[in-house]
Amino acid sequence: MRYYLRTMKRAYSIAAGQKCFPEVVSASEKGEPIAIERHGETVAYVISKERFDAVLETMELLSNREFVRTLRTYEAGRTKWTKLEDVPE
Repeated sequence: MRYYLRTMKRAYSIAAGQKCFPEVVSASEKGEPIAIERHGETVAYVISKERFDAVLETMELLSNREFVRTLRTYEAGRTKWTKLEDVPE
């Protein structure tokens, strides 16, 4: 399984984030995750609802053993494809 780490283009201290909160929210709505820092260490992220929903969906899928087994089969190149009309009801 591949994991991709996105680096944060923007980070705000808690105080700076509070001062420009509308800008932080606007940037996150455009798809840019925003890091919130305390004493130079990231303590939180602001992400869009769309991205958060995608994270929840991914977590739900990865908690399903049958899905993970199917995903591993696909990644190993062992998936057998069938025409939809050939699948029994």
